[in-house]
Amino acid sequence: FCGTTSLFCGDGCIDGCTKVKQPSGKSTSARAKTIGYYESWSYARSCDSVAPEDINPTMWTHINYAFALINPSNFKIANMNQYDDLLYPKVIGLKLQAPGLKVFIVVGGWDAGGKVFSDMVSTTSNRKAFIDSTIQFCKTHGFNGIDIDREYPVASDRGASKSDFSNFATLMKELKSAAGKLGVSPRLPSSYWYLKGFDIVNLEPNVHWSNFMSYGIYGTWDGNNPFTQAVVNPHTSITEISAGLDLLWRRNNIPSGKGVLGLGLYALSFTLNDPSCKKPACAFASGAKPGECTYTSGVLSNAEIQRIIDKKKLTLVFDQKAGVKWVVWDNDQWVSYDDADAFKIKMDWTNKLSLGGVSEFYHAFIDATLNYLHQDSGMVTGSGQSRLSIGAVSQLGGGDMADTNGFSRQKMVADSKQAYTGKLAYWTPCMSEKQRKDTGCPLDTTRFLSVTGRRLIPKRLNNPQVVTARIIDCSALITN
Repeated sequence: FCGTTSLFCGDGCIDGCTKVKQPSGKSTSARAKTIGYYESWSYARSCDSVAPEDINPTMWTHINYAFALINPSNFKIANMNQYDDLLYPKVIGLKLQAPGLKVFIVVGGWDAGGKVFSDMVSTTSNRKAFIDSTIQFCKTHGFNGIDIDREYPVASDRGASKSDFSNFATLMKELKSAAGKLGVSPRLPSSYWYLKGFDIVNLEPNVHWSNFMSYGIYGTWDGNNPFTQAVVNPHTSITEISAGLDLLWRRNNIPSGKGVLGLGLYALSFTLNDPSCKKPACAFASGAKPGECTYTSGVLSNAEIQRIIDKKKLTLVFDQKAGVKWVVWDNDQWVSYDDADAFKIKMDWTNKLSLGGVSEFYHAFIDATLNYLHQDSGMVTGSGQSRLSIGAVSQLGGGDMADTNGFSRQKMVADSKQAYTGKLAYWTPCMSEKQRKDTGCPLDTTRFLSVTGRRLIPKRLNNPQVVTARIIDCSALITN
C-alpha cells in the first residue's frame, strides 16, 4: 500500500497513487436502511439505561441485538449476559409494532477476542458447529438474520491468525448458503490497518450488505502503538472514513449500495498532556475522566457529553470539512463527537456516495441527535424530542410516588408508556417479586420496573432498589 499523497507517492511506488473515483449520485439512500444497535448491557446500567420497551421500533428498518458470543469449547453460539433470555423476546416482540422490522443477532464484538474466532473458522467441522447452532438459535428466538462482528481477522494484536483472511470469507460463504431466508452481514472496519485482514472480494457476493464501523478510528490505544502517536483526533472524521472506504472502490470494485455507514453515538475522550494545546493533533496523557453512566475512562456517550455541555455552558468547535465537533472542559478534558449538525453532513455524504443506508451504534435509543435521521419520517414529536427517548416516559413530574396524587401521576406515566410500547402497563403499590402472582400476569411474562424519586429505571438484577411503587408490564413473551 503506497497511499495517495506526496508522502507515499514517489520512486518505488508501484500502485495506489492514482486518484480514486468515488461513487457519486443523488439519492436518499441514507434512509434505505436505518439500523439501530441495541446494547443488551445497557439494560442493567445504573443510569441512561435502555430496556426494549423504551425503543420506538417504527424508527428503524433493522434492530441489531448486541452481542452473542461463541463458546470456545464447542464453537456454538452462546449468550453474553445472564438476562439475554429475558430480553430476546422483548426485542423480537417489537416486530408486532412495526411491520417490516427485522431483528438481527450480532455475534462477536471487541470483548469476544480474536482467538475463539480464529479457532472456529479454522476447520470445516468447527464452522459447521457454529453455523448450525446459530441458525437454530435464530429460529428458536425469532431473529431475522445474523450480523458477524469479527474484530479482527489476521490482526496479531487481537490474537488472530494469518489464515483468517481466507477462512473468514469461507465462513461467510457457508453461512449464507445455509441461512436460507435469514439475512447475513459482517461488520467491517473503515481503517486500512484492520480492513486489510478481510478478503473483501470474496466476502461481497456472500453477504447481503456490510456494516462499516466508521467510528473509533482514533483512541487512547494509539499511545501504545509504535506506528501511531499519542495525539487527540476526532474518531469519526469523514476525511479518515473516506480514505478507508476508498480501498473498496479502488481495488475491489465493491458496489456502494452494499455498504452501510456507521454513525457513532459516543465519543472517545482524552486528558490533554499540555492544557495550552487544545486542538486536534495535540498530545494526550491518558483517557478522559469516566462518564457518570459509562464508567470508563476515555469513553463518553453523547448523552453524557450533552449534559457536560449544558452544565458548563461550553462553546463547541465545528469542523465542517471533517463533519465533527470538539470541545474542551475542565482545562484538560478533550472530546470530539457527532451531533445533529455533524450527522447532517454524514447523511448528505452517504446520499452522495449512494451507500446502502446508515447504522447507529452505542446509546442509539436514548440520543436526541437521532432526530435528524428521522425527522422527515414523522418520528419526532412536535416538541422536537425523539419518541424513543427514555426521558419521555421516565420523568414523573415530582412528588412522593406513594401519595394519592403520586398514584395519579403514575397512571399518567403508565398510560404514556403504553402508548409508546403498545403493551399493557399499569401501576401498583410496592410489592415483592414473590407477590407478582397476585397481579394477574403470568409469572413468566411479568417484568418489574422500579421507581425511585423522579426517574423510572429498570430493576437491577444485581442491585435491587428500595422503591415505593412499581410498574407492571404484562406483555406476553413473543418468540416469532
